[in-house]
Amino acid sequence: MKKIVGLTSAALLAVSMLTGPTSAAPKQQVVEGEIAMMAPFYGDTFATCYSGLHRRVSVLTGGAVNGVVGFEFDVDPATIGKPFVLEVTGGQGDVDLDITFYTEFGTPEQATDTSYAPTNWSFEERGAGGEAGVIPKGVKWTKAIICMHTGAGASFKYTAGKGVKLPK
Repeated sequence: MKKIVGLTSAALLAVSMLTGPTSAAPKQQVVEGEIAMMAPFYGDTFATCYSGLHRRVSVLTGGAVNGVVGFEFDVDPATIGKPFVLEVTGGQGDVDLDITFYTEFGTPEQATDTSYAPTNWSFEERGAGGEAGVIPKGVKWTKAIICMHTGAGASFKYTAGKGVKLPK
């Protein structure tokens, strides 16, 4: 038994020396998920996606609504100031996804106050597909909400951080 362990250890050491050092992949945040229904902002002639609907209901339910009219996740601080790409990976119709970054979601009391909105930054290009850009520097974004402006039953993949290539 000692010979087998010794030979295996020697073989692994030899292979690691022959292949050389490996480089670590760039630090990235990847989030995949689904959103069931769209959440257009009705007061603006459907011009924007209403991520505030998801935010308010999430605060009141402790996040139990993730995936219904929006999808929330914690923003990795290492990705702030770095590029991101939000891709539509499935869904019905011309799925148009938007993303909004937040400094915080607020309290239950604030969630019921229609005049309250925490500091946020939205990416809302109109047209089928997702979004791409650079997460703004200088602000501690803690949360993000992906919202569906048009379509149904959408799935997505969000990737942010070093090495992410923005579409041309």
